[in-house]
Amino acid sequence: MSDDGEPSGTAGSPILEVLEKQNLVNVICVVTRYFGGIKLGAGGLIRAYGSATAAAVETVGKVAGIAQDQYEITIQYNRLDILTHWLAEQQINIFDTRYTDKVSLNIWLDQDRVQETLTAMTNLLADQLELKKISSGFNEVPIA
Repeated sequence: MSDDGEPSGTAGSPILEVLEKQNLVNVICVVTRYFGGIKLGAGGLIRAYGSATAAAVETVGKVAGIAQDQYEITIQYNRLDILTHWLAEQQINIFDTRYTDKVSLNIWLDQDRVQETLTAMTNLLADQLELKKISSGFNEVPIA
């Protein structure tokens, strides 16, 4: 953290305090303050930097980096409504859909739940699907 020219403890500390109270890690926060001719004093600076940081966190929102696997699911058209309804119930987002002679959907699944999700999906569709793992990685998932 840095006060970068402001009085000691009036910029970096309030910013860091907000980030710590929000349990945020791997975050960078830069607050730029333009002098408008009114001196805020130490208390005013602390409030200004802290409230700007809190407002930024609230506006942008929070995400968690979740280990996930990307899968491509290929099905017949007559299974599409069943699958999309079930995925919505499970709060699994479809991020790509391709329509050819069959339908291919791409989804990300949490690595700690991949097997149970794939088993449930296979049972739901009576084993009439093709599954292909595309990749693994960390995705940012919004936190409520």
